[in-house]
Amino acid sequence: MELTLEDAREKGEVQRSYYLMLHVIAHNGLSVALLKAPPGALDAALTGLTQGAALHYDATVFERLVNDWCGSDGVELAPGFQSYAMEHLGGEACVASVLRAGNGLDLRDPATLSLLGEVAMALKLVYSKCGDAFPTHLINSVLPKLGLPQEVQQLLVYHLRESEAKDLKECLRQILQQAAQQQGGK
Repeated sequence: MELTLEDAREKGEVQRSYYLMLHVIAHNGLSVALLKAPPGALDAALTGLTQGAALHYDATVFERLVNDWCGSDGVELAPGFQSYAMEHLGGEACVASVLRAGNGLDLRDPATLSLLGEVAMALKLVYSKCGDAFPTHLINSVLPKLGLPQEVQQLLVYHLRESEAKDLKECLRQILQQAAQQQGGK
């Protein structure tokens, strides 16, 4: 069966409504209630969050869950969530989706710069909760798949570990700007 334009619009509305519901749950202090959901429902909710964060560049719900579920003392409320946060929030929703979309982002647009600031803050949050396992994951799994030169990968990881979020944001902006210049030169 072929998907019509109206079907696609309705599907998009359902996805946005579902993501909004999860957003409300997380931002009203009810994220612990998600942990009490049956495993299949929790998996579906996290999958919805992952897709929403990657498609709409909105990591605010994930940030809330990372704060709530990844203890700073290494104790997780949701076992395995640190790995999930590294892979899906830090790796996919923040780094990979933004760098893949780089050609479609106008680096002079204040909204784009705001987005890069949010991404940088989310990356710093995941690093603060997951430690050096996160940059290791980026270097071993995420960044090579994006085709970034080794020195750019090292620079990004350096800023993740050592810099403030504003410097990481600037690093991301420069990476996107270089990618756009390379695309324009081809």
